[in-house]
Amino acid sequence: MDYWASLEHHLKYKTENDVSDSLKCRLKHDADLLSAIDADLQDIFCQMNA
Repeated sequence: MDYWASLEHHLKYKTENDVSDSLKCRLKHDADLLSAIDADLQDIFCQMNA
């Protein structure tokens, strides 16, 4: 999560270059994957502590 936050901050505030639509699409895809992984890990944690 730290890496993702750092990358997102860099892309939004630290660059004057336009991010291509292709790169935006890849970033969105990766964000969706990370979100799914996070939800799965939360579920595993809940099951282990039930």
